[in-house]
Amino acid sequence: MYTKRVSEASVANWVEPLNPRELEVVGLISDGLSNNEIALTLHLSLDTVKWYNKLIFSKLGVKNRTQAAKKAETIDLQKSEIGTEKEYTVQWSSNLPAQLTSYVGRKNEVSELKELLKHNRMVTLTGSGGSGKTRLALKVADDLGEYFRDGVWFVELAVEDDPDRLPDAISRVLKIFGGVESMSIDGLKRYLSSKHMMLILDNFEHLISAAPMIGDLLAACPKLTVLTTSREKLHVYGEQEYAVQPLDFPKLSKNKSVKELLDYEAVRLFVDRARAAQPGFILDDDQARAITRICELLDGLPLAIELCAPQVKISSLKGIVERLEDSLDFLPKGPRDIPARQRTLKATLEWSYNLLSKDERVLFTRLAVFKGGGTLDAIEIVCGKDISGVTSEIVFSLVDKNLVIPREGRDGEMHFTLLQTIRDLNAERLRGWGVTQEMNRSHASYYTNIAEQADQEIRGYRNAYWFKRLKTENDNLRSALWWSINSQEPEFALRLVNSLEYHWIYHGLAAESLRWEDRVVEIAAKVNPKLRAGVLRTLGNLAYSLGNLEKSHKYLNEAVKLFQDLGDEVNEAWSSLFLGLSYVDSEDKILEGLRMAQNAISIFRERVDMPRLAYGLNILGEIARVAGNIEQAKEYYQESLTIAKETGEVVREAIQYLNLGFIAYHQENYQLAMELNNKSLKMFWELDSFYGMASHLASAAGPVGALGYHTRAARLLGAANALLVGLDIGQQFADQVEINRYLEMVQDALGEHAFQEAWEEGQRMTIQEALEYALSDVEGGEE
Repeated sequence: MYTKRVSEASVANWVEPLNPRELEVVGLISDGLSNNEIALTLHLSLDTVKWYNKLIFSKLGVKNRTQAAKKAETIDLQKSEIGTEKEYTVQWSSNLPAQLTSYVGRKNEVSELKELLKHNRMVTLTGSGGSGKTRLALKVADDLGEYFRDGVWFVELAVEDDPDRLPDAISRVLKIFGGVESMSIDGLKRYLSSKHMMLILDNFEHLISAAPMIGDLLAACPKLTVLTTSREKLHVYGEQEYAVQPLDFPKLSKNKSVKELLDYEAVRLFVDRARAAQPGFILDDDQARAITRICELLDGLPLAIELCAPQVKISSLKGIVERLEDSLDFLPKGPRDIPARQRTLKATLEWSYNLLSKDERVLFTRLAVFKGGGTLDAIEIVCGKDISGVTSEIVFSLVDKNLVIPREGRDGEMHFTLLQTIRDLNAERLRGWGVTQEMNRSHASYYTNIAEQADQEIRGYRNAYWFKRLKTENDNLRSALWWSINSQEPEFALRLVNSLEYHWIYHGLAAESLRWEDRVVEIAAKVNPKLRAGVLRTLGNLAYSLGNLEKSHKYLNEAVKLFQDLGDEVNEAWSSLFLGLSYVDSEDKILEGLRMAQNAISIFRERVDMPRLAYGLNILGEIARVAGNIEQAKEYYQESLTIAKETGEVVREAIQYLNLGFIAYHQENYQLAMELNNKSLKMFWELDSFYGMASHLASAAGPVGALGYHTRAARLLGAANALLVGLDIGQQFADQVEINRYLEMVQDALGEHAFQEAWEEGQRMTIQEALEYALSDVEGGEE
């Protein structure tokens, strides 16, 4: 299929630039595709397509799809095939979120902070909610990005509520995922010990008791810099506090001209945001005086100004002043220890809230139930009860009012979230309404259904979508699971455990996910046998992925027996297949594992269950390879690959390229082995699977070493080892057998000293560096 494309350069000459996704959508609109067809083509929800339409119409200055297509026709259009393969590049040096609005003011603060960070390895931005700490930190980080060899990384802590999870929060951002055992502070120190990077730890007040961990990190990692934002100082040795003050604003005076008033940052911010909301907004002397009064009433708080400015669309500036004065006059003073600015912000939020329609108020408040935001579909189902209006339109209205922030997730879907200051107030309002439990139940129900839908579809053509979607929704999934475990409705938790095994294992989250093991086993003993069996199968697979074979055998044997008693032939076979895999590393039981796998495969063939058949063939290939039957293993892997391509399971396809790479190595076709392994690595990069990349890096060392690049091979082996240690997950047994051979080959070729030196160089690599190194051209290499 061919479609029209709008070149970014030409669009920029006419309108506000469209991002790549918007260019994609407007191209499909120009092709005449309906919203439903666009949703199917791009694997997006219909509501998300409508959201992109709204953004496109605004940027192109049109009102509907027909006008958008005509406007696009006046711009340089190019023909290009959808899905044309892009040149492969690795770009992963930071994760700073893109800012949707321009940054106004703070020139002196930015300069001072940059100078502070040159001489201090820990700086904490303190200030009340809404003072602009996060935006200031991001601005400084963006300016300093090139200074840090290993990048600048933004860690959002507002979604965390357990201080012990600080290492996990940091490791997820750095893509060294792990659980409670792997991501101890010691594990994080080992990983960061040689890294030259800056961490931005945002909203640290949520985990204030974890502050000593930051001191430990800084002591162990001499090239690490930490910039935190918090409402209070962390009191860590070496910490440099920087108090973030509100924007400067003028006192009301008849003597200041418009030009002079615009020298004040608060006034400039208001004008900038007002013009964004109402492009025809013109500033004259009277309006400038009203804005001056508004900024004074808001005490120069950036968030308060951002919330207030869009009201110019529906009210005069004079009217805004009057309402603000009324709100502040009637605001309860509260405890004496509550800062005036905090009361001012709360008054502004209350004022903004009171201007909303009834439906807007209800939906806006209910959004506090999400962790990390929700899609339009999630918001409608979780929060849409008794809402009379169109949910998506209400959300769009809240975005226009700066009350809700849109962000595109890894899955391509738009996720709508709240600033933490606003979320806290809305959560308080939910408690006041007495509906927190009801909203948490609705949230848990939705994400349980999502997990079950993903479990049904993730081994098919929607594999890539669900793989990324579940990763994007991990905070919400975790929140739903923990609420359920600790509530009177634990069945949601069991259904989640039964459905998320694929997500947890292939994203390297097995260790984290077993935090709740004991409680889940206790709960599962009281539910129906089929659900209990599914939970035990998941627990067995998670235990196997962590190398705990005794626990894995225990859980999987129980699951097989329960499904057998239920007469559930398919699930008995599926569980037996996993049990058979866990016997691959045992010479005494490998034949029993082979029998189990063959019996399972016969059932899947009979029922034409292709996704399970592909997995079963992979298991047979593993057993054959361990047993030395290379040609037989190749046949199993090739059939599995063929089926994976037919079903669309991209993860399984990538795994088979790796396995066939091992086969090519055994057949001494080293160039083909390297090409197959690199293809697998690239696919896992596109999937954003750290576990897939980390586990496959070591396999690249075999063909590289066999081609004579022994130093390069040693570095890859070192990098893979360090990354997997961070996950607390080892290689699959069949793969580890191969990698042990690679280690022996490279050590013999280099000698102990040279090998150790190269190994340690690999250990210091980030995942980005290791991947770039593995995929770079070996010709003219180091040796």
